[in-house]
Amino acid sequence: MPIGPVALVDVAVALPRTRVPGRRGAVATAQYDEDVVTLAASAALDLLGRHDLAPVALVLATTSAPFVEGGNAQVLAEVLGLSDTDLLVVEQGGSIAAGGGALATGIALAGTAGGPVLVVAADCRRDEAGRALGDAAVAFLLASVDAAEEPAVDETAAADEVVPAVEEESKPKKRKSSKKSRKAPAEEPAAPDAPAAE
Repeated sequence: MPIGPVALVDVAVALPRTRVPGRRGAVATAQYDEDVVTLAASAALDLLGRHDLAPVALVLATTSAPFVEGGNAQVLAEVLGLSDTDLLVVEQGGSIAAGGGALATGIALAGTAGGPVLVVAADCRRDEAGRALGDAAVAFLLASVDAAEEPAVDETAAADEVVPAVEEESKPKKRKSSKKSRKAPAEEPAAPDAPAAE
């Protein structure tokens, strides 16, 4: 099946607040109550809260999954409130290239599934000495170009609303005269006739 054009609708990032010294400066580190799923949920909820789009597929990429059995993407779907929908769930891992692979999978799904796809990459990695390498999550919302486009504006209806307002403004307005009306002076009463001489 050919893949149609896909648009990147939006992106969200989640970072833990805690910072610890690392090899090249301070790095973000998850606390005891944070892991891949909580960071992924934070980024995804922020992203979905900005758009009225229900994803038809969820792709999670991680190399530090907290759950060995039962899957992590399914748990993320439940946290996001998407478990009751006909959601396709995919989980990828195995190497640090899993994030790029998940994004490629999401693009393919968005171009063929006919709906938005949520791709989340999250990790809480440590080196051999147990030092944090930087913990974070990033969420991508992908959609086909047709689904991502905003509804077209009815230009005729918009013109009908604008024209009356323009016509109203173009009508000449009556100017109030600044001159005060002057009242005509009252006529003086006529003098009485003088009595006739005898």
